[in-house]
Amino acid sequence: MTARTAASFLGELAFSASVAGLALVAFVALVNRGMPGAWLVGLGSLLNAAVTLINGGMPVDPGALAISGKAAPSDGLHVILGPATRLPFLADVLLIPVLNNIYSVGDVVLAIGGFWMVFRLVRSR
Repeated sequence: MTARTAASFLGELAFSASVAGLALVAFVALVNRGMPGAWLVGLGSLLNAAVTLINGGMPVDPGALAISGKAAPSDGLHVILGPATRLPFLADVLLIPVLNNIYSVGDVVLAIGGFWMVFRLVRSR
């Protein structure tokens, strides 16, 4: 949500800012690699950056969009997944009905790492 909101203000800079943000998250994870789960945060971010860079935006599965009732994004950060999509298995293809949203493998890996970090930090107190 935040990236889409920022994209409306950034215009053509949105794509570059999105990729830079993913790279920054990966860098911070690298710096904090001693923290439990940080490597998963970094890996998830790099997976998202790779598929985004190679396709000129994060590909989104049109079938998942249709099932979720969401419109095709026109934010400059996403592209529709198609036959020419490279690394389609890393695209936003995982529809999670409970959350009514579409996620990528990178999103899931990043989220698991983030939850692991928070869990371990809270547990250690």
